[in-house]
Amino acid sequence: MSIWKKPTAWALVIGLLIPSMTVFASEPKDDITGISLEQEMRGLIEEEVIQGYGEGIYKPFQDISRGEFATYLARALKLPSGSQQFEDVPSSSSLAAGINAAAAADLVTGYNEDEFRPNQTINRQEIALIVSKAMDYLQMPEEQKAIEFLDRAEFTSSVFVKAVYANAYYEIIQGFPEDNDQFTFRPKKEATRAEAAAFVYRLLEAEQNLAAPGEEPGLSYKVGSIASDGTMTYKAGTYTSYEDAESQLDDQYTVISYDDQVVYMEDGLVITKVNPGINQTYVYDSSSLTTMLYGVQGNREMKYLDATEDYVKVSVAGQEVFVKQEQVKLLPKQQIKDRSYFTVDSDGNLVFYVYNFGTERFEGSLAIGPAPSFLKQGVKYTSWDGATFYTLDGKQVGKEYNYFNLLPARTETSYTAEELDSYIEDMLVLVEDRYKKDPKTYIRYKDATTKSKLIGLGEYLKQKEEEENINALLILAMAIHESDFGTSSHAQNNNNLFGIRVFDSNPEDGSSYTTPEKSVDALIEEYLNKNYVNPAGDYANGPNPGNKAMGINVRYASDPHWGLKVAGQMYRADKALGGKDLGKYQIGLTNTTNLNVRTQPSVETSTFLYQYKNSGMAVALLDKTTESDGSIWYKVISDAREAEEAYIYSVYVNEIPITD
Repeated sequence: MSIWKKPTAWALVIGLLIPSMTVFASEPKDDITGISLEQEMRGLIEEEVIQGYGEGIYKPFQDISRGEFATYLARALKLPSGSQQFEDVPSSSSLAAGINAAAAADLVTGYNEDEFRPNQTINRQEIALIVSKAMDYLQMPEEQKAIEFLDRAEFTSSVFVKAVYANAYYEIIQGFPEDNDQFTFRPKKEATRAEAAAFVYRLLEAEQNLAAPGEEPGLSYKVGSIASDGTMTYKAGTYTSYEDAESQLDDQYTVISYDDQVVYMEDGLVITKVNPGINQTYVYDSSSLTTMLYGVQGNREMKYLDATEDYVKVSVAGQEVFVKQEQVKLLPKQQIKDRSYFTVDSDGNLVFYVYNFGTERFEGSLAIGPAPSFLKQGVKYTSWDGATFYTLDGKQVGKEYNYFNLLPARTETSYTAEELDSYIEDMLVLVEDRYKKDPKTYIRYKDATTKSKLIGLGEYLKQKEEEENINALLILAMAIHESDFGTSSHAQNNNNLFGIRVFDSNPEDGSSYTTPEKSVDALIEEYLNKNYVNPAGDYANGPNPGNKAMGINVRYASDPHWGLKVAGQMYRADKALGGKDLGKYQIGLTNTTNLNVRTQPSVETSTFLYQYKNSGMAVALLDKTTESDGSIWYKVISDAREAEEAYIYSVYVNEIPITD
């Protein structure tokens, strides 16, 4: 688990949890639906490079063999056939044609003249070397981009390093982001079928993106107008620079495109891409694009503000930030077919529908809390921060905050260990029942009531709540969301309930623990208490689930909706158990940067406890006191472990409207 986390399987269990939940908008149709490398695998499936193991079965996380990868390349590059070269690759083998073709093109070699070892797995540095040979075959210019990998010493030879640098130049790879914003490559890690597909898919993309011989790359800018039905009409002529095209904009022509991709528009959405090597889009604090803030999962929407040749200015969770032009897609408002939205169900729940712009379908629906009174049933609304709501045409209708999304982690749940266990058991009955009704789709829920790694966890969560001051319901909600009720492969195989060290770029990887309780310890000790809830931590952006502007979500997960999904899990558990937690604490938001929090309601050096560097931090308000000097202070729950309570001067905290 790090700031670059994979998308979780939340959409696969929503709609099961309480009777008022909305049902699925769509169901997965195969075993690559929803994985981070879905786009790459689908691209090769459509080109019949990958053929699978039967209807809907592609085994994306299975290690790939040397013979399979040679066949991928042969099919993708449409290599001419080659004669039989290896005794262990008989002509009767289904992989013989691909291996022989790749060998004839000098893309692969054997261990000797007679032995290829087609069934032996292939590691990442070996694939990078073969792909670099494919670049030579395609006559792509020899270029390199040096990346200082933390594990550079693990490469077997400099030949592999050179090959990886060639891959990096064409953005075929970048590596695995680590907690300190550096990268590893993991050269000796066996490659999966999904990873191999990504190498080949991005190789083809890189080759296609090279300018054709004799073409002048500078003559690609055009200006256009968009009709209400989304049809684009271009003005005659092309332009040698962005500035030349920009000078042609007027009331009629409002769009600039480059190679038929929109790079400027008046209004619309900015869609994050699944970018090579990182599988997400990086977000920066300024137009200089030098200080990276966090990553956002691919195929999600951002609010468009402005664009230049190099960057796009966007709003993420109400915060103005910047992204690189090449890492996003601009979608003019006239071309928007569907998007994520909020609505109110018949039971008064606020339901969030999440749209995936890559698959062009809704992933599912999620009840995240009670609906604000100003929202109407049957109407679709948008919100960038989960609090300020607009109609689809952009009219603001009101602002109220989601309680569980803002609830600080050092609060306490009202529920006992027995009640938490009872909720877990009830939910496992529901998900197992879904398997019984549709075994093919919900095979992971088979025997959920006996195999789930969440069974009996309530007592330990309450113990840690008392010892570590972390809300037990929050931890349970995170475990439910990240582990799909304790049934995910990471939970089942590694006792990893929270996707710890599971990266977007390698979703099958992750930390292993001897027991589920040990993963709870790791989450609290190595992440929450160390870096996320701790105000002095490296990733301290607020102690609540939050979003991409504030809270744990900023750096914990690339999914911009992670905080709302966790809050939704807390809300549904609370509702099922009697609603004793909703509204238990009064919550405020700080309104200034570099705010000093104190042990006593007085401004003295000796009372300093910690500092909030950023504005907008959620605090649980316990009391409001007036001192003898007339100053007014809030007593709050301390985010620092060394004190249970703390004080903030009242002018620096805003009481906010919360839906309850």
